[in-house]
Parts: sequence; C-alpha cells; structure tokens
Amino acid sequence: MMLPLMVALVAFVGCSKTTDDPVEGENLNEDSRYYDQFNIANCGIFGEEPELVPGTQTTMDVQGAGEVTVQLAYFDFYAWDGSLNYNETSGEFTGKGLLISGKVPVYMIMEGEYAGSIINPTTGCYRVENTSAASEGVMAAGVIDRETYGDWVNYEIFEGEEPDQDKIFKKTNGTLLSESDIPQNIQEDRLGLYRGAIKRMVINLGAESEVTSWGADVEWSNMTGDQRCYGFHFNPETNTMTKPYNYRSLNRKFHEDVLNAPQQAPAVNATRTISVNDLRKAYPAVKK
Repeated sequence: MMLPLMVALVAFVGCSKTTDDPVEGENLNEDSRYYDQFNIANCGIFGEEPELVPGTQTTMDVQGAGEVTVQLAYFDFYAWDGSLNYNETSGEFTGKGLLISGKVPVYMIMEGEYAGSIINPTTGCYRVENTSAASEGVMAAGVIDRETYGDWVNYEIFEGEEPDQDKIFKKTNGTLLSESDIPQNIQEDRLGLYRGAIKRMVINLGAESEVTSWGADVEWSNMTGDQRCYGFHFNPETNTMTKPYNYRSLNRKFHEDVLNAPQQAPAVNATRTISVNDLRKAYPAVKK
C-alpha cells in the first residue's frame, strides 16, 4: 500500500524490532531497504507567531548594536531530505521525500532594530533529546502512542469514527517523521500521519546555517508489511484495523559517530556576544 521512497541511501548501524508480535500469515518485510533511506539535506526555522517561553529572558551583546533583550521562543522546525526542497520564493515545499517536523526553542531578540530576529544556537547544532524542559536548539524526542494513535489512523485511513484529536496528540507528539509528495498533493504531517519518531538527532550547522553533518536514531513504523498501515495491522479482506491495536516499529541509527559525539555546553552565567551573521529571520509559516 505504501511505495518506498527513492532517495539516497546512507550508512547505518544497528537494527532492532520492537512492540507487538506479528499476526499469523502476514509478511512484515522488515528487512526492506526502505528503512535505510533516511537522509537530511537541509533544515529551517519557520513561523511568524512563536510561543514565548516564560522566565527565559536574558541579555546578549550584538556586535555593533550593544546589549539586547532576548527570550526563548518555540518555532516550527523542519528538516528534509534531498528529494524534497523548500522554495523560499513561493514559501512551499516541492518534490517527494521525507520531512522531519518538531518544535524548537531558540532565542529571539525582543527589542530594537533586530527585534524578531532569531539567533543561531550557541552549540552550532540542533538536537533531539529525551527532555521536556526548554533548552536552546533542543527538540523533544518523538513519541507515537499505540493505544491512542491507532484511533487516528483508523479515522484517517479506514473511515473510522472521528476521535478526540487533543487526547491523541497529547500522547503522540515531539519530533516526528512523515512523507510529502507535492506532485500528488500529499503532505502527511498536515493530516497528522507519521511514518516514525525521531528518538535522538544531531544536525550540525556551518557558517551559513547549512547542514554540515548529522546523525539520527529513528524509530520507523512498519510501512512495508502486506497487512500494515503506519505500523498498525489491518485485515485486508475487510479493510478494517485489528483491535486491540497491533503496532510494530523498527529502529535504525544513522551516522552514530555524529550522534554520539560530545556536545558543546553553553557557558553558564556568561554574557554572550554574537555577530550580525548569527542573526536571521524565521521563514514564514509553510503555505497550506
């Protein structure tokens, strides 16, 4: 039912199968190279109305502009592979490929001529970790909750009863993985459909905010089984989901040398001086 993505393969180490047992007679196809296709080519910060994090105001020195007040704010974060591209002119994605989405806290200038500008993380990278506290450049690990998220897949794919969205997405959240196929007008994240969860991730940035290296720990939902849909088992004869829900996922780790490298810790109680080159505006919200 789901066609594998045709994107560049990257080296990975590690493979483990988790969650529920197979259903008798199904072909899980969990050795498929589909799960090795994860890649990160670019990333960006999006949004025009960020959520400010209370109690995080501080000051920084901007070279040539003096001291400014800054505050952590949650913006939309997207990272995408080499088969998907963001068009800055149209404000839209083009192509077909994988899309990582999450919420990232970054410092935003609150006053003066640079008000609204965001500041590149002092560590020079964006990360995904198992944390609930707001920390500059760090996103929450992705979680797909089998017990409740099955109701959403049942609704979207199998025409089941509409569930309580708030209840579902309080438990299925964090940094998640989906596919966009713009020529076919399919953008799964807008439907709340996800192919996996990002458990850990590091994206290192260069001087122009370009991606220089990355590593990721990805928990894929089974997308290749002949009786699986976003990881959940369904009966192909009746086209209905199996209840209680039976969900399978597979783990892949990519570029573990980057993923496990020691991270730079921000200085504590030190005045941070930044250059104008460290400032930039977020991209507008992605057009729907």
